[in-house]
Amino acid sequence: MTLFSGKKTTKLFYISLQRCGTKSFSTCFKDNGYKAATWKDSDAHDWTRKVFEGRYEEVINSKPFKAAEVFDDSPWYMLPIIKYLYHKLPQSKFVYFHRPAQDWFRSMVSHSDGKTLGKAPKRHCEFYDRLEEYFHGMDHLNKVTEEKLNLSNHEAHYIKQHRKHQLEVRAFFENAPSDRFFYSELYDTDKYKKLSAAFNLDLAHQDDVHVHKSKPKVNNRANSNHEL
Repeated sequence: MTLFSGKKTTKLFYISLQRCGTKSFSTCFKDNGYKAATWKDSDAHDWTRKVFEGRYEEVINSKPFKAAEVFDDSPWYMLPIIKYLYHKLPQSKFVYFHRPAQDWFRSMVSHSDGKTLGKAPKRHCEFYDRLEEYFHGMDHLNKVTEEKLNLSNHEAHYIKQHRKHQLEVRAFFENAPSDRFFYSELYDTDKYKKLSAAFNLDLAHQDDVHVHKSKPKVNNRANSNHEL
């Protein structure tokens, strides 16, 4: 199956922050027969590091990128690559599901025992505006450190970053054609039906999907045990 009436060049990017139902998003499309690239693919092909380094062409020209139709999680929620993809791939489409900030922060904290997520704390600090703390640790400890930083005592800061990202996405897509950007609430159980209608998708399964290994809210798929 190819996305959007056989247009092989079309790509669909889920641009909500991490911990905003990314695995649920890709699961929905996988269940409908689409080729989805998840954070595992990004990690395997080092896409996030390359995006941070500005090596966009190298990413989009890679075979794994060309083979996939749907993308979620890092690095696709980062504004520089969103803007690049929007202009570079005129057939591309973007989806943002809003998760309440407090819920999002609690999920962030629960992921890695209250520490920064992922394998590269420096990249986390760059994206979430904590580089001053990162380099303070390097300079004052007289060493280059990749130690994870604490999240749990920085709630106000992360809530602010969550809001900043939401507003930046809204600002960029404010005048975008309706067939290129779709916004909904993460907890709207009809969001996939609305998305399907808005983008004229071929989604046989339009029911809400919630993939979480501990507390599934809505899950009509068998054998789903992934973490949100």
